[in-house]
Amino acid sequence: MTGRVTSARRLALWAPVVALVWLVTGGVVAALIGRDAARMVWTVGLVTGGLPLLWRTMRAALAGEFATDVIASLAVGTALAQREPLAGLVVVLMQTSGEALDRYAEGRASDAVRALEEQAPRLAHVLRGTAQGATEDVDVNAIQVGDLLLVRPGEMMPCDAVVEAGNSNVDTSRLTGEPMPLHAGPGTVLLSGSVNVDGPLTVRASALAQESQYARIVEMVRSAQSIKAPLQRLADRYAIWFTPATLVVCGVAWLASGDVSRVLAVLVVATPCPLILATPVAIIGGINRAARRLIVVRNGGALEQLSTIDTAVFDKTGTVTIGRPAVSRVVAYT
Repeated sequence: MTGRVTSARRLALWAPVVALVWLVTGGVVAALIGRDAARMVWTVGLVTGGLPLLWRTMRAALAGEFATDVIASLAVGTALAQREPLAGLVVVLMQTSGEALDRYAEGRASDAVRALEEQAPRLAHVLRGTAQGATEDVDVNAIQVGDLLLVRPGEMMPCDAVVEAGNSNVDTSRLTGEPMPLHAGPGTVLLSGSVNVDGPLTVRASALAQESQYARIVEMVRSAQSIKAPLQRLADRYAIWFTPATLVVCGVAWLASGDVSRVLAVLVVATPCPLILATPVAIIGGINRAARRLIVVRNGGALEQLSTIDTAVFDKTGTVTIGRPAVSRVVAYT
């Protein structure tokens, strides 16, 4: 499945390049040979790039999904019917460029989630038997609540746990934003995602790895990418009435002028794919950028609401500073 998604993303990224090549090639042919020859080149390009677009739109429509790409598909089909390949190819370039940006943003966001997952520990040292310090390395998903684990210096907590023995400083910055390490001793509750700094700790697992804090953070970032923001849902509702309204304008333009080419002109102008696709690209890109800086955005709606904020309140100094006082100036009294 991952390979199939990667191939689809790669095709989407190359589609606008192919459309642009057909456009430029047709322009060169028009300058060297003539417009009739260029029209043939543009027609081949329109068929090559337009038919996949028509097929995707038709398949989505049969599934009950109607979006603004319906207008783009109608423009492409009308361009083919009226033998105006240049206009249709321009629409294909617009639509595929928007889809390519969308796929690129999704890919970057998926990379951010994968980076978070790769930072998670894969193995845990489970204390077994009666021999002091005897451990067995197991997959973190095999940890059971109540297991005793050894966490060595420099290792990330594999799951939420309570310290049973040992003393060490623990880096919790990726969870709390606090740069000053937490001193952990017997009875201290530690969350997965925190990093042991100094000495070895013996901890007792209080939650499964897949239900611990770090796993919830990764899942939250992943789900935030799939939840539509209010502005995205508004764009979907906008598409429901915009499409029939565009068709009405096409009919009026045709009847008023008596020129069927006016239908294509209206459809080309009404194709709003760059405007509509800009919203998910911006939201996914923002979530991705935040995730790379260890800032968890709960969903696209939360990100969108940041535009209305004029005051922010933070619960601790270390969230926005390094937590170490420093002299800013010295005033001498004489």
